Amino acid sequence: MDIHILISTRCFFLDTSGVKKTVIIPFPYLQITNKVDLRLKVFYTPEIIEQIGKIFAFGDSYRYDFGYFIGELTDYTEGDTDEILKGKVYLQLKSALKFFEEFLAYLWFAKDCCTCTNLALGYIPNKIDTLFTFSSNRIASMCDANYQDVYFSEEDVYHTILIMDKIFEICPKTPPDTEGVPEFDENNRFKSGILKAVKDHTDHHSLNRIQRALSLLSTLRGTSYLPYKVALYIPIFESLFSGSPGELTFKVSERVAFYMGKDPEDRRRIFKDIGDAYNIRSRYLHGQAFDKKAKKTDLIELSKKMDSLLRLVLTKIILEDSDKFLGEEIETYLSDLVFQANTIIANPST
Repeated sequence: MDIHILISTRCFFLDTSGVKKTVIIPFPYLQITNKVDLRLKVFYTPEIIEQIGKIFAFGDSYRYDFGYFIGELTDYTEGDTDEILKGKVYLQLKSALKFFEEFLAYLWFAKDCCTCTNLALGYIPNKIDTLFTFSSNRIASMCDANYQDVYFSEEDVYHTILIMDKIFEICPKTPPDTEGVPEFDENNRFKSGILKAVKDHTDHHSLNRIQRALSLLSTLRGTSYLPYKVALYIPIFESLFSGSPGELTFKVSERVAFYMGKDPEDRRRIFKDIGDAYNIRSRYLHGQAFDKKAKKTDLIELSKKMDSLLRLVLTKIILEDSDKFLGEEIETYLSDLVFQANTIIANPST
């Protein structure tokens, strides 16, 4: 038995500046495309529009590209009632949506963006009672705390998939939710007690430093308050580059500078930028007043620098150096970054 799944997005376009004007990219669980006719003719049938409403279907997200799946319903058993089928649609849609949400989040590794999912729906054709929808509340903002449309090339998409594959390899997933097939009452609503509150299965003590960095990154991208956003870059760098107690401002700034800097001048620039972000964090989180002469444009520029630097750092760690950063000798490795270099950055406090 076939199932149709559609996941609309916000601020997400596939780049068609090349020869191809229609793009369809195969993807686990679903495909992503800019083919508007597919959405209109296959998914938004009159009976579906009647159920979800024109505003939901043809709202702002309608102009963005989307993910879709047209194929077999998993675990289909002949004789399943519509109620049972709806539960199975729910589970398959939930899996596809979760994976697609992660993909859109990890597009940040290709470029700064605020892409996220919007409306997701799944149903069995000619069985309107099996329709299930999700409306996402997840919102990310650009590094300057704004929101804008972003175009992604196929190269961007496949780079993101490469990052995701590596992250799934080095960051074991937490135990899956064992929630069973939901049941519905006579009003087509969940029966009481079937959907329980979301439980966090994560053992926080078991998170490695890359997992902690990615978790903090999600929090950072979810805020649009600029001083807080700039402040949150610091704990991400600390989670990656601090391996022992002590004065962290100088240690982390220096280690990041020597990890990414190509030459002494580049290292000093990185060192200074992180120091500036430390200053913002201290003022914001420790209750100090901001300099009245400080401009919003300065914060935006610093946030852009931190965002670009963090993207390069995390990409390098994930694709090249995950073994080092997750190994037991991480402190030795980080210390040797400085001691083996030709140029030492002078501690401004001495």
